[in-house]
Amino acid sequence: MSTAPTPSPRNLEFYRKQAKSLLKAARAGDAQATQRLRRSVPRLQAAGGSLPGDIGLYDAQLALARENGFASWPLFRADLLASRGDRPKRFRPHVRDAGWYEQRIAGVLSAHRAGLPEALDEIRRNHPRLAAATDDELCEAEFTEDDARIVVAREHGFESWDEFQIHVRAIQSGDRREPLVEAFEAIERGDAATVAALVQHHPDLLDAQGTGGSSLLNLAVSTKQPTVCRLLLDLGADVDLATTRGVTPLHEAAYSIQAELIEMLLDAGASPQMNAYGDGGTPLVMALFWGHDEAREALARGAIAPDNLRVAAGLGRLDLVKSFFAADGSLQAEAFAHRNFYRPNAGWPVWRRSDDRQEVLDEAFTYAARNGRLGVLDFLLAGGANIDGDPYRGTALIWAAWKGRADVIRWLVDQGASINRQATFGGVGHGEGLTALHAAAQTGRLDVVRILIERGADPGIRDALFNATASGWAEHHGHAEVSDYLEAKAAAR
Repeated sequence: MSTAPTPSPRNLEFYRKQAKSLLKAARAGDAQATQRLRRSVPRLQAAGGSLPGDIGLYDAQLALARENGFASWPLFRADLLASRGDRPKRFRPHVRDAGWYEQRIAGVLSAHRAGLPEALDEIRRNHPRLAAATDDELCEAEFTEDDARIVVAREHGFESWDEFQIHVRAIQSGDRREPLVEAFEAIERGDAATVAALVQHHPDLLDAQGTGGSSLLNLAVSTKQPTVCRLLLDLGADVDLATTRGVTPLHEAAYSIQAELIEMLLDAGASPQMNAYGDGGTPLVMALFWGHDEAREALARGAIAPDNLRVAAGLGRLDLVKSFFAADGSLQAEAFAHRNFYRPNAGWPVWRRSDDRQEVLDEAFTYAARNGRLGVLDFLLAGGANIDGDPYRGTALIWAAWKGRADVIRWLVDQGASINRQATFGGVGHGEGLTALHAAAQTGRLDVVRILIERGADPGIRDALFNATASGWAEHHGHAEVSDYLEAKAAAR
């Protein structure tokens, strides 16, 4: 029989084992375990009879967190880690090229400009001049490349950038050995045997963090190495160890559309509620942001996190979308919640989001478009969404074109979307003044390009960054057939 855990030392590993035991008992039909899960996990509270077959370790972890007075497993986990009193871990170089670390400088500067809470904490921990600054003071403070270099150096345990560079150059030349570099290189080769040998001789590698907080498991997921992922999980790697931006292995799997790894990580207890790049940046939202169907569906098997208008729109949950509207057409407060996440990486520009009703509607409208949710689009348009709105880096039509969603493109144009609307898209060096035709040309989808041309798209429009037509975009990305088709259409005009 399963019983509620008795008070124990505040030990993360203890509660991980407790969660696995609770899940095992619930799956075996234990009545007390079933009752505990149903009492603490919102998505299971309405379930009658036996629990659904998709209960996972994250459900058991949430139950334990709530039994211990925390709203979520990430909050409980953070409290357990903080209570150990350990000194903050220092990052270790994980790339051999000394010049690579200059790229980290730009990332720190961008995160400072964006005011990301995790980045501000990292600056405070590592910059003596800014250690006592509040968030507002830190955001307003002058923060230069030299300041960012101090942060990066001290993240790695060095007083100055020069000292850090000496250390990195010694690794690059082979004068100093860094097992974490060797492990990262082995993962990139898919060499699981070498990874296993390195971890056997250096057990600390399992939860070591490279520059920016990347772990071995994070890299194994981002480089699509399921065998190495399985090995690291079996060896006990922390499945929720996050980078300085909050990116966990589950975020990486959502970003890179890896349903198999999402399932593996969830089964290993990965939390679907961890936030990256700001509050609301859960793995599910990462998948919704990109319109990644397979990743979205794999992640949506559990709790919807967070529960706001743009998430409901991206999931196509018209029932939830409607619940965010009051009888007079105004939006409920919950529709605006947990929207601090707005970009998937620091390459996208800083945005100061607001709680303006139009902005929230338009953002949800683009989430519905990129995820192919026609029913939700129709409802939101009737509710006041701007069909040509560009709330953050892309109109609904541009997103639909980039994702190749022909049915959404046809619907939007039929409803009056401006087919030649020039807007923004992607990172700062990607799209300014581009059209839906540029986005479709980049992906090489000739069928989508044909639809846009048939509906009146102008192949002669040039974007504002590269002064290039859609044909030029297709040629640049190696889509000769699309480029030739567009050149012919432009010549015939």
